[in-house]
Amino acid sequence: SNPNLLSSPIPRIMEVPSTSQQEFEYLFKLLLIGDSGVGKSTLLLSFTSKNFEDLSPTIGVDFKVKHVTIGGKKLKLAIWDTAGQERFRTLTSSYYRGAQGIIMVYDVTRRETFTNLSEIWAKEIDLYSTNQDCIKMLVGNKVDKESERVVTKKEGIDFAREYGCLFLECSAKTRVNVEQCFEELVLKILETPSLLAEGSSGVKKNIFIQKPPEDVTTSSCCSCQLFQSINLTDSTSPPSPVGDDVDARPPLPSPPPHHQSQSESTSLSSNTIMISGRDPDALFSGGGISFLNGSEGAQFSYGYSSFKGKRASMEDFYETSISEVDGQMVAFFGVFDGHGGARTAEYLKNNLFKNLSSHPDFIRDTKTAIVEAFRQTDAEYLHEEKAHQKDSGSTASTAVLLGDRLLVANVGDSRVVACRAGSAIPLSIDHKPDRPDERQRIEEAGGFVVWAGTWRVGGVLAVSRAFGDKLLKPYVVAEPEIQEEEIDGVEFIIVASDGLWNVLTNKDAVALVQDITDAEAASRKLIQEAYARGSTDNITCVVVRFDWSPVLSSDLRTHEQAHQDPKLSQ
Repeated sequence: SNPNLLSSPIPRIMEVPSTSQQEFEYLFKLLLIGDSGVGKSTLLLSFTSKNFEDLSPTIGVDFKVKHVTIGGKKLKLAIWDTAGQERFRTLTSSYYRGAQGIIMVYDVTRRETFTNLSEIWAKEIDLYSTNQDCIKMLVGNKVDKESERVVTKKEGIDFAREYGCLFLECSAKTRVNVEQCFEELVLKILETPSLLAEGSSGVKKNIFIQKPPEDVTTSSCCSCQLFQSINLTDSTSPPSPVGDDVDARPPLPSPPPHHQSQSESTSLSSNTIMISGRDPDALFSGGGISFLNGSEGAQFSYGYSSFKGKRASMEDFYETSISEVDGQMVAFFGVFDGHGGARTAEYLKNNLFKNLSSHPDFIRDTKTAIVEAFRQTDAEYLHEEKAHQKDSGSTASTAVLLGDRLLVANVGDSRVVACRAGSAIPLSIDHKPDRPDERQRIEEAGGFVVWAGTWRVGGVLAVSRAFGDKLLKPYVVAEPEIQEEEIDGVEFIIVASDGLWNVLTNKDAVALVQDITDAEAASRKLIQEAYARGSTDNITCVVVRFDWSPVLSSDLRTHEQAHQDPKLSQ
């Protein structure tokens, strides 16, 4: 039998809270490839967040970061999810470089996705992979649809033997074998000396050296540790590259902190795999790259970061979504700042863009579609909320990229700001109760605005527009203000919750990240600065950066190199 088909027995898996330290011993880059629609994105989402969503095909490249401990070794996995469509091959081919592990995914219910493994994807590995010791894994997804299966397990085993791959079948939907896919791959990497050496040399030394400023420490023991855990020292200087291949490393978001008691640490066996769950104290970040209009004429990259900060709970949500609507590439970016709980913000993340993209006139009459989708989403949420006695709501700042158009729709006091020719251009105006036109609207509807520490609708809410807040209808509305901006000449946009804008002016925010070419690093830098300036709120930020030059392989190398070389990312 081929030892690659099954490695060591699958270790016991145990989820534990995150530690307060960000240290990791090895950094590995993993790549997901395969035809469009085989479930690469859902497989990655299922592994990193234990959620399942029917996601639209990836357009461009996305990445996520996962921290695991295997056999007592702390690992950081940077996992890249690539588009399967042929028109994105020139973009995705660059991301084979420096990968220690590659997962080829096919759909067991679609014969052509299996056939293309040998005709396309195995050949791409041979052509583009720079690492001769790279570990390959074959994964047959969607085994939950057993009645629709057209590719047998034996066929998968035979392919794996022929191409020297590990092999597993899984279901991203039911999570059967999802963790094992990544764990088996990583275990094999750990058994390969050359890959182990690469992973070790990718780890940055002395990553936790900055002390928190005196004015942000509190009586809580978490304050000092948390400030260090989000790598405030140098958010744009990740680990140094491996050898001469400076573009081998993917972007490296700050990992979540991990709180583990001594008793937990000593009682876990060396054969245990610990998968960290979502920790609300952590700074989460990620991003991706795609094309305007799905073509190679103009490229954009986006990065996001979200941080609980000094609040007792996390009520911010964000969404970054790129999909095709009626044959056109559409990118959605949104930040949703909840109040009175996180229910409304989470609902908006899951439903607002879905309602907008499914509007029958979205392409033909986008502004009208935005207004009607916002109203529809608010009405449907309020209907679902009838059973809840406690009131909650959320702001929404959104940006929609449609061809050469940028449409910003805002409800509340989160904000969108653009940088054009080095200047900060506000693309939304905060909805505050003391804004003269907002106060007039509220009073004409029969409401009132009073001072209660700040100006508030009915003496309760400090924003004049929001989703939800059923007890304050019709004074607090979810009617968006929409601003359209010509995308040509825009360097980048920032979409952020008021946890950022409460302590940073538009001009300050733009100046802070104007020279940071990597969008994900820029988003982390903004959160770092807002926290350092004393923001007491949740802080969430999305940065979208535009590159109007033709997309060449050298541009893609620069994107990854920016995560190794501080001179490029700063």
